[in-house]
Amino acid sequence: MSLNELATLLQSIPDFSGKVAYYEFPDGEAPELPYIVYLETGENNFIADNTVIYRQIRVGIELYTSLKDPQMEKTVEDALSTAELIWIKDEDYLDSERCYMITYTVAI
Repeated sequence: MSLNELATLLQSIPDFSGKVAYYEFPDGEAPELPYIVYLETGENNFIADNTVIYRQIRVGIELYTSLKDPQMEKTVEDALSTAELIWIKDEDYLDSERCYMITYTVAI
């Protein structure tokens, strides 16, 4: 899966059409919560004989919500699982933004 295909997948999740951005939304253009931001966070490459044999990109998918919403999280998780992406989930509350940030780490 490419980053563009991942973006299409995230945009297809109910209630997130037009509410997905790579890295950040332009100043003053962030939609109201909830929304999703995704970004490349690194690589896990398979190397043999001083050559990259297989490239795997790590991507962080950040779901921002004003309230804890297990059903919305399940909707995102179901979309990732249906696309056969293995994900790891973390959660933080951002005091300065007064919102929850649920981060899914996937490899594509």
